[in-house]
Amino acid sequence: MPDNQPKEYDAVLGGQLQVPVDGVVLGGIEGVKKRLALKPIEPRLAALKEALKYGDAGLDLIIEAFQHQPQLKQFAYTLLSQHPDSKAKQLIEKCNQYEFFQCIDSLEGHQYEVGWVRFSSDGKKFISVSKDLTIKVWDLHTERVIQNIETHVSKRMGKAYNINIAFSSNEKIICISTKYNSEIEVWNVNTRTKVFTLEGRSNAKNNLAASLAISADGKILFNSEDNYIKFWDLQTGDLLRSFE
Repeated sequence: MPDNQPKEYDAVLGGQLQVPVDGVVLGGIEGVKKRLALKPIEPRLAALKEALKYGDAGLDLIIEAFQHQPQLKQFAYTLLSQHPDSKAKQLIEKCNQYEFFQCIDSLEGHQYEVGWVRFSSDGKKFISVSKDLTIKVWDLHTERVIQNIETHVSKRMGKAYNINIAFSSNEKIICISTKYNSEIEVWNVNTRTKVFTLEGRSNAKNNLAASLAISADGKILFNSEDNYIKFWDLQTGDLLRSFE
C-alpha cells in the first residue's frame, strides 16, 4: 500500500482560506515559508517560531526575516538572541537593540532637554529634571504636570548638572542632591515646600551627586557619598547613623 502521507519537507496546499493563528500547517519547512509570505502578521509570527524546528534551514529563515521583514524583526531578534548557533550570536552582537524602541507618546512641558526621570512605585506618576532649572511631577494618565517645583538645588544646576533624586513610595516626599553643593533638600510634593535641608557630605567639590534612596515606608533616607552611608529620619531631619 503506497504511503501518501506528507513528508517533512513536503508542502501541503489547500484552498485560499487564511491559516488560523493556532492552526497546524503540514509540509515542514516549505509550509513555514508559505506562511511567512502571508500578509496577516499572526501566522507569520507562528511560522517564524516553528522554523526553530528545522535546524540550519529554519535558522536561515529567521535571519532572512530579521534582515528583510520589518514587522517580524523584533520577534526574530528574540528568537536569535536565544539561539545557540554562532551565526545567530554574531548577528545579535552586531545589532543595535535600541532600534526596536518605539515612541508611545511625547510629553511637552520643559523648555530644555530632560536629563533625569524617576517613576513612582505604582507607575502612575513620574518626576523629570530639566536644564530649564525646573523639576516637574507628572500624572502619566492625564499626561499633565501636577506639580512644578523650583528648588535651591535646581537653581544652582546651571546648564551642566549632575543630580540624584529619590521619590517616596507614598509620592509625598522628594529628596534632591547635586554635585554643586553639599546639601540634600527634602521637599513635600503636595505643599511644594522644602521640609529639611540636610548636610549630605563634607566635600562639596566632589564630582558626583550623593546617591539617594528612601525606605519603603517613607520614613528613612539613605545617602551614600564620601565613603560614608548615612541614615536620616525624614520626619525629624535628624541623622540616625553614619557608616564609613
